[in-house]
Amino acid sequence: MGVKYGVVKFTGYSTSVCLVIFSVLVLISACSTVGYYSQSITGHLKVWSKRHDIEGLIAAETTSPRLKKQLKKIIAMRHFATSQLELPNNYSFKSYADIKRSHIVWNVIAAPELSTEPKKWCFPVVGCLSYIGYFAKHKAVALGKEMKQKGYDVIVGGVTAYSTLGWFSDPVLSTYVNSSDPELAGLIFHELAHQIIYVKGDTTFNESFATAVELYGIDRWMAKRGTPEVAKRYARYKKYERQFHAFILLYRQKLKIVYARNIPDERKRVLKKQVIAQMQLEYKQRRKRWKGYKDYDAWMAAGINNAKLAIFATYYNQVPAFSNLIRQKKGDMNLFFQAVKRLGAMDKKQRDVILSRLGANNTENSDSAKAK
Repeated sequence: MGVKYGVVKFTGYSTSVCLVIFSVLVLISACSTVGYYSQSITGHLKVWSKRHDIEGLIAAETTSPRLKKQLKKIIAMRHFATSQLELPNNYSFKSYADIKRSHIVWNVIAAPELSTEPKKWCFPVVGCLSYIGYFAKHKAVALGKEMKQKGYDVIVGGVTAYSTLGWFSDPVLSTYVNSSDPELAGLIFHELAHQIIYVKGDTTFNESFATAVELYGIDRWMAKRGTPEVAKRYARYKKYERQFHAFILLYRQKLKIVYARNIPDERKRVLKKQVIAQMQLEYKQRRKRWKGYKDYDAWMAAGINNAKLAIFATYYNQVPAFSNLIRQKKGDMNLFFQAVKRLGAMDKKQRDVILSRLGANNTENSDSAKAK
């Protein structure tokens, strides 16, 4: 699952994969775990009960003109994903569900007070994840409060989409159907990419891969199908997005250096506040140079903590590596996916070394032969 929340995406793969294995989990899991899977199953089945075939909705006289327009775009984007990006050609995103609320899932992300590494929640089959998701907002909020009481930095965020990794046919949801063309196309490309490969226990690999496919796909879509007006807005967004991503990852690295120092925790806490204050100040300076571009103001104003930086890195830390690999394969997505699958089969340490090299070097200088 991957969706926009501010400028960061959140995920929750375990939600519906566990439908398949629930009968087994009931026999081996603690009561609290069974309760978690139960709410996941109930929430997912409610979504499924609201599905309607997109072609039928477009043909129906009762469907609003606005919804018809968006659904027609989705059909075109879905075809583009298959024909131009080699993404799965299945029944995902060929039905529509109006869920009558703004978010489909609420995720909890937590990180220790003096670490930018997210807490892991571990499940059978899917492994350990950097978040935990709930279909009921109050349950996510309650867990967030509990984690704060334990001393963690925490964020609780609503998400608008989720993926079942190809186990089931994911519907288009009312939570994002009216997004802009680049956002809508990117979301479809991102979620379908998750169906190509899923590496158990490596959320950063999974999300960075899907994000790289999303960004490459949007560029291809805009070049072929984008209107001049939308293309101009997207070009401006992309320019500042790259700068903002680098800015956030730079300050996460600064905090990692602070936390790794051999100094008392109290001193680390002081330095943590200073680094975050410096980050806020530098953002204001950058904002002035951006000539009124303010898409990231709300994200920054909501406050910075380790959990927020951790989940940001989950989605973007390895994107340069995967983007370089796409260029290395000259945009041949079949070759790219084959290389990614080989990476996914490796030991995590070996995989991370190769991705680090890919991200640090230009494509033509990359020596990551094992990923080729």
